[in-house]
Amino acid sequence: MIKSSWDNLSSIGLDATVSKREGIKVKLLNQISGVAFFTTILLAVITLALEKKPTPILMQNIHTALFALCVFGLHYHKLFTLARNVACLTFPFWVCFIIMKDGGIIGQSKIFILCTLLALIQYEGQKKLRLLSLLLIIVLTICSSLYIANFHPLLFRNINILGDTILTLAAIMIVNFIVTFYQRDIKEYSLEQDRLVKKLEFKNEELERFAYITSHDLKEPTRNIESFASLLKKNMSDKESCVKDLKLIEVIDNSAKRMSTMIDSILKFSRLDQNELPIEEVALEELLNEFKESHSQLLQDKKVIIQSDKLPKISGNKLFISLLFQNLLENSIKYNESAIPTIEIACQVKNDYAVISVVDNGIGIEDEFKDYIFEPFRRLHSRAKYEGTGLGLSICKKIVESHSGTIRLEPYNKNGSTFIFNLPLSQN
Repeated sequence: MIKSSWDNLSSIGLDATVSKREGIKVKLLNQISGVAFFTTILLAVITLALEKKPTPILMQNIHTALFALCVFGLHYHKLFTLARNVACLTFPFWVCFIIMKDGGIIGQSKIFILCTLLALIQYEGQKKLRLLSLLLIIVLTICSSLYIANFHPLLFRNINILGDTILTLAAIMIVNFIVTFYQRDIKEYSLEQDRLVKKLEFKNEELERFAYITSHDLKEPTRNIESFASLLKKNMSDKESCVKDLKLIEVIDNSAKRMSTMIDSILKFSRLDQNELPIEEVALEELLNEFKESHSQLLQDKKVIIQSDKLPKISGNKLFISLLFQNLLENSIKYNESAIPTIEIACQVKNDYAVISVVDNGIGIEDEFKDYIFEPFRRLHSRAKYEGTGLGLSICKKIVESHSGTIRLEPYNKNGSTFIFNLPLSQN
């Protein structure tokens, strides 16, 4: 209960639109304001209990609590910069007034140190504001000290040991927040930045591969189109060359189709980089039936047999899950030299995940290539023997991982290949 309330207090004004770095500063200021608010209210209650009547110190505590409430209000309305300025630039003036009024005898001078630490953190990366806040605190400290040394405070009281002790403990707590919680949040932020850097490095490597595919593989069908189109143009005047022209047109058509397939594969591959996919309930049984229907002619020509367990409903993106099944099943058919290609799809449920295996009786993949095949643009066979772009299994891996799953190739079996992957079950 207390922890939940404290977390809610610390998160005032924070949502998905606030950057991680800004959120750390806002959260810290909320926590410090929370400690200041409850401490001053406690001191006000103690003062009222001891004095039995309203006193200037009671009013000072109440006014200090109002500063904390002001910060919460500004954060609630997402006025983070204004809240930061109130805490780091305006509040020191109030502290100076209290010191000059009360002679600095109940511990307010400790708050100047906390104001300095807070300004250094809140104005991180803003050198001018940091310098301004530090100069302001120094000037206010000197002014209040000179005033007390040369003039009597407006109000002078004996030291309230209990009040001074509470203020000291509050100062220690705030320093603890600054040192412990802020450092923890910064560490998490740094780790997240490291992960982003590694992800960026990985993306750069993929971009290099994309550059290769566009500069090499895509140029080859383009050259074919250009060269054969040139020959076709020359032969148009020769009627006897019509048969040859038809063959040239067929080559051009095939090259254009292959280039289009490559481009489509690259586009699909790049779309998988999106962090947020539309998630819905996906019936795998329906996807399998849709594949059989759309590939009915291929299945009939190749005499393919697909056997399957009853497949469950999973939670995922229907477009990409459909693409996952399509790539795996098409590979099982393509890389298969059996008289009757057979594909068996089995499913088990483990820990809220559907563990699915796709087993075929194709040519198989040796163990030394089991990781290699999931890399973009990697091919084990020449294009002349098996058509493809080398992106199919890379796309499968990205799809499964984007759904918090894993995919692997079972150890080599001369009787075919077995791919196993898992997908989260639908909770509906």
